[in-house]
Amino acid sequence: MNRSLFCISLSIRASKHGLSASIQRNISETSPKRGEVTRKMKKLLLSLTTVATLGLVAGCGTVNQTANQAAKQVQKTANQAIKTPGGVMVGATAYYGAANLKKFENAAKAQPKSEKAQMDAGISAFDNQQFEKAITYYQKAAQLNPKDPIPLNNIGNVYFRGLKQPSQALAYYKKATQIGPTYGVAWLNLYLVQIQLNQKQAAKQTLQQALKVVPKSNAYYSDLQKDLNSLK
Repeated sequence: MNRSLFCISLSIRASKHGLSASIQRNISETSPKRGEVTRKMKKLLLSLTTVATLGLVAGCGTVNQTANQAAKQVQKTANQAIKTPGGVMVGATAYYGAANLKKFENAAKAQPKSEKAQMDAGISAFDNQQFEKAITYYQKAAQLNPKDPIPLNNIGNVYFRGLKQPSQALAYYKKATQIGPTYGVAWLNLYLVQIQLNQKQAAKQTLQQALKVVPKSNAYYSDLQKDLNSLK
C-alpha cells in the first residue's frame, strides 16, 4: 500500500472493525428469517467506509474525525434494539456491563423454559467476556429449541472468537449448518474456522455446499461466493 494512504486505511479499519465487534457479532445472532436486518447493518458499514474515503483530500486528521462521526451514527442505529422473531436484539450496548448482565441472568433464572431469556443472558455474558458462562446459557437455549441453529452458531463464536479455540468451534458450526441449512452466517463461520485450521479443501467444499442451499437473497450469499472465487 502507498504510504500516503496508510492513515486513510488505518482510519477506515479502526472505525469499521471497532463496530464489527458489536454489530457483526450480533448480526450472527440474528434469526435466518431476518435477512433485512443483516443487509441493513452491512450497508451501514459500507456507508461508513465510503464516508471515510471521501475525506481523503482533507488529510488524516479530518478523515479520522469524519470516520469517527460516521461510526457514532452507525453505532447509534445499530443500538436501536432491532428485534428478531426469536427475540434476539441487534446492538451490543444493551447487553454490556455488570448491571445488564445481572439483569439478563436474573431473567434467565426466572424463565428457565424461555429460549429468549437464555439467549439474552448468553449474549450479555459474551459481551462481558464471560465466555464459559455464555456457553452455558447458549447450551440451555439449544436444548430448549433443538431446531434453532443460532445458539449453536453462537457457541461456535464463543470458542472461535472469544476463547480462540477454533478446533472446538468446528463441530458447533457444522451442527448449525445441518439444523439451519439456509443460515448463511453459520456456513461462513464454518468456512472461516476451517481456513484457520488449515483445512482448505474442506473449506472449499463448505462454500460449494453453502451456495447450493443458501438463498441468493441471503445477506451472506455474496460473501460466500467471493470467498469461493478467492480459493480458485
